[in-house]
Amino acid sequence: TVLTTGRAALQKRIMALLRKIDQHTSGNSQAWDDTYRNWEIITQYLETFPKDPKVKMEECSASALGAGIPIKRKPPHHASTEHELEDQLNEWANMTGFLCALGGVRLQNKPHRISATSIPSGLDSRKTSLMQSCGDSQYCPVTQFISNLLKLLVCQNEKFGAQIQKHVKELVGHELNPALFPILFDQIKVCVDKFFDPSGQVIVTDLNTQFIENVIFIMKNILEIKTDQPCDNVGVTSIESLMLAIVRYVRHLDSTVHAIQIKIKLCQLVETMMQRRDDLTFRQEMKFRNKLVEYLTDWIMGNSHQVNIGDICSMSRRPTRTAIQRIIHPSNQSTNQVSKQATPTPLFLQSQTDVDLDQASMEAVAALLAGLPLQPEESDRGDLMEAKSQLFLKYLTLFMNLLNDCSEEEQDTAMDPNRKRSTSNLSALRNCTVQAMSNLLNANIDSGLMHSIALGYH
Repeated sequence: TVLTTGRAALQKRIMALLRKIDQHTSGNSQAWDDTYRNWEIITQYLETFPKDPKVKMEECSASALGAGIPIKRKPPHHASTEHELEDQLNEWANMTGFLCALGGVRLQNKPHRISATSIPSGLDSRKTSLMQSCGDSQYCPVTQFISNLLKLLVCQNEKFGAQIQKHVKELVGHELNPALFPILFDQIKVCVDKFFDPSGQVIVTDLNTQFIENVIFIMKNILEIKTDQPCDNVGVTSIESLMLAIVRYVRHLDSTVHAIQIKIKLCQLVETMMQRRDDLTFRQEMKFRNKLVEYLTDWIMGNSHQVNIGDICSMSRRPTRTAIQRIIHPSNQSTNQVSKQATPTPLFLQSQTDVDLDQASMEAVAALLAGLPLQPEESDRGDLMEAKSQLFLKYLTLFMNLLNDCSEEEQDTAMDPNRKRSTSNLSALRNCTVQAMSNLLNANIDSGLMHSIALGYH
């Protein structure tokens, strides 16, 4: 029986076999180095196409010959057909996959200099033993390769840009050797740090946003990969600062449909991260998760993050339904505290994309709140128990508003069959909200019980 395999399936099988190679030899190391030099030449050609491709490839060919690299085929010329250009792009993609999959063997030459974002001291030796690279990471060919790959995530070439971005995103997200994960995370952090000015202000541009969106895709796919190895390198480097930087950038995006879709993808990444929590390394896990809860709850029911307390009244969108205002106020002090916060937007005033963001945010928040003691900001710790109590009330109030609105929306949907809102979506939103409330109370019974007793009579 002859099994016919397509080109894409065959390449995936080859890359899967390459990832299993874990022994460094002079042969496979040389193969990686030679391929990388060829890859740089073709990458330069594709990035600059069609700016005088004949001259460009002649220059590239000269540099290749000077380095002793054989040219597989004659370089394209002005009269290149679409078929030849497609072959050139496919060859480049195959080289990219080869370098991603076999990169692990190139790291085994010399001990690695641990970077600033590497694991803290005292971590399990099974993780520290994986911290190997090829000398100074700044000059390591694998690090340079990963850095160059990340730049291609925003390649703007008119003809090949979109295809290059797609290939890089798919190959790094699915085919990268796990030994390269620490380098990848470090290099992504280097890139993302450039999206903030010296004062910490976010620099929002279309290219930066495109990079962030592609990085979210890559990181989610990497964290979803499960291997049989006891440690697959995702926990070698802490990703706390990287995740917070990505969230801070995305929080400053506008309210367009595309921006909301990016926020949804980010929430899904956070949920995936929590599913891999036992495999990851955290420096200050409780503080990190509290910060993410604070950021992600800003997106629920149209809450705005880009306002100060004094600006909220003028910028918040006020609901017209009484259900949204059914808020638990155990004391006058609690009432005053809650009244300072932005009034959420009810579901019937939101688009389907907004409601999808509500659900994605709540699923991520529910995962973050599991076993999470609330930690108020340092500036709010005059009376720690009172600060925790007010923080608990803030989240409980938001979740109650969301549940109340789900109930009214379901009633309206039942009365009007022409309404577009899906009852199954509302049910999923309700379930993850209830789960978030349960997780919130279970981990904060000391500060939340007094606010939650009334739920038994609600």
